[in-house]
Amino acid sequence: GTLTEGGEPVETGLTSGGVPVVVSLSDDGLTLTGSAGGEDVFVAQLNENSADYTVTLYGPIDHQAGADGRGNGQSLNFKATATDGDGDPLELTLSTRIIDDAPVVSNPDGVAPGVSNAIV
Repeated sequence: GTLTEGGEPVETGLTSGGVPVVVSLSDDGLTLTGSAGGEDVFVAQLNENSADYTVTLYGPIDHQAGADGRGNGQSLNFKATATDGDGDPLELTLSTRIIDDAPVVSNPDGVAPGVSNAIV
């Protein structure tokens, strides 16, 4: 479907906990909210005064099947149309990659127990 400012939510093909994620666009066209079962999963906000955007993840995005280990992450791609000062449109894609389930090393004390000369 096509998103319109303040319009009805559109399905994305993504799921969160097995529940379909739909997106809706704010009345000002600057905030895209993805939700599943009435709960926000992510919010993408475009700064109208710069090329900056922020994506905040509030819930899980289920892994999509894919080759070459792409099941370990999920890309969120947002298509947008920007208009310059004299009205010329420019289509662009804003992309964010969500990666989870990757091992993380944490050692708040900076010392590896039972190991000397270790770098952690």
